Amino acid sequence: MNKEDIKEKLFFNLPETAKIFWVLAVHAFWIFIFIVFLEIIATGYLFFKVISLPPQSLLAKDKDGAIFNYDLYEDVLNEISR
Repeated sequence: MNKEDIKEKLFFNLPETAKIFWVLAVHAFWIFIFIVFLEIIATGYLFFKVISLPPQSLLAKDKDGAIFNYDLYEDVLNEISR
């Protein structure tokens, strides 16, 4: 049994609606794989973009020169002011 016989038995003997669903399923699978691939690339890009930021970008100094996390400090101030 060669490749052509196997293809013929698997696909070409199906009813027309089954062929349509088979083609749709194969395309949906490859579209899903492509979307996952794009998500992996986007996640990697954002990860390296964040780790390449200078360390001072999320840190600030208060009036005494002490370094603290400004976002965390803002969250604490917001909680206190409620």
